[in-house]
Amino acid sequence: AQVYHYDLDDYRFIKFFFYLTDVDLSAGPHILIRGTHKNKTFFHQLLGLRCASKDDQEIVSCYGADKVVTICGEAGLGFAEDSTCFHKGTLPTSKERLLLQIEYSINSYGEIRELD
Repeated sequence: AQVYHYDLDDYRFIKFFFYLTDVDLSAGPHILIRGTHKNKTFFHQLLGLRCASKDDQEIVSCYGADKVVTICGEAGLGFAEDSTCFHKGTLPTSKERLLLQIEYSINSYGEIRELD
């Protein structure tokens, strides 16, 4: 998504990203807001996935421009992210971006019982 949002894919999960092409500011880098995986306003927690309807600048001003991290790098760069943080992908403007995403999640729901 090209707007700030956070993922709720499972109870516990982490994502790994690998750039398969060189990514600079014109290739649509990944952007995240550091610390928002643990520290969201109550309002943003209530909104849940509907946060994507909020203006990007509103999200940035709430958490601070100093927390915004833009990830650029050469092909092969990898990074891990708890994507319950606010993040977005930006649109490439002059060249294409190819990215590999791997998600790992763990089942912590307790014992699974079969229904009779």
